[in-house]
Amino acid sequence: MNLKILLLLHDGFEEIETVVPLDVLRRAHVDVLTASLSSNTQVMGAHQIQVTADCPFSSLQSYNDFHGIVIPGGPGVFNLLNRTDVHQCLQQFNRDSKWIAAICAAPLLLKQAGILPERFTAHVSVKDDLPPLRTDSVVVDHHFITANGPGAAFEFAFEIVGALMSKDLALSLKKSMSCGESVP
Repeated sequence: MNLKILLLLHDGFEEIETVVPLDVLRRAHVDVLTASLSSNTQVMGAHQIQVTADCPFSSLQSYNDFHGIVIPGGPGVFNLLNRTDVHQCLQQFNRDSKWIAAICAAPLLLKQAGILPERFTAHVSVKDDLPPLRTDSVVVDHHFITANGPGAAFEFAFEIVGALMSKDLALSLKKSMSCGESVP
């Protein structure tokens, strides 16, 4: 089965939280489609690194082909809190029990969409806007994976691979990336 993930890009995204999961997922041979929530496919990160998305989010007709979604954090998340199109997308993934992975400030979007899981983590800077955070770097609750920030990007990415595919593959990728071995 060819797994397909939607990765949302917004102006002000946290670059590490975006590129690390994208890279690790592609190393695992997951088809990742990056979709821009900006007015064009050129999206500027929080630290002035520009990324070109595969397509505009508005061009997506359906989410049926996707097995999950990844939402990076960063200060740009705050500009998305009232985006009903993003809320509807997240609600659809939740109704379909597809994987929803959010890191740093992105769990705020889960709250706004009314789908925040019972157990989650997020960046400490948004703790006042969310129910009590868990202190773990990464938390898995049903079909939700949340992480607390840029320092957890690799753990977050490996957890996504483990959930989508297998823990063995995630461990193999982690080992190969640490030791310079090739991926099977």
